[in-house]
Amino acid sequence: MKKKVPVPAGSGIRILLIDDDPFMNGLYKLGLERNGFEMVSVFDGFEGIKKAAEIHPDIILLDLMMPQIDGFETLKRLKADPKTKDLPVIILSTLSQSADVQRAMEAGAKSYFVKTETLPVEAAQKIHDILGR
Repeated sequence: MKKKVPVPAGSGIRILLIDDDPFMNGLYKLGLERNGFEMVSVFDGFEGIKKAAEIHPDIILLDLMMPQIDGFETLKRLKADPKTKDLPVIILSTLSQSADVQRAMEAGAKSYFVKTETLPVEAAQKIHDILGR
């Protein structure tokens, strides 16, 4: 008799991760994949905006401190584009000042995770909470 393999908790949820730090990008990508999410990762804001319009993910994890265009500008452009304006965006940043959190939330972010305080497994649960699935 074959043992039933449980369906991963994140099955069917596609996440776009936009983070220029190869270590953090890899850490969250691997951690969330292990929780059953389909992960697509890119390393800069311009690529993230393009990829979001192309694949229309269920949710976006967005770093704030990136070269070229930072996460605030990336978020602004995502929310200004009719193709991506309704995609939920979670900020995933090392910035933890209340002014940064407030600025991101006012720009349209659904939530704000401080990288040093949020493990991928915790992020997985919060993503489910935000998506309601």
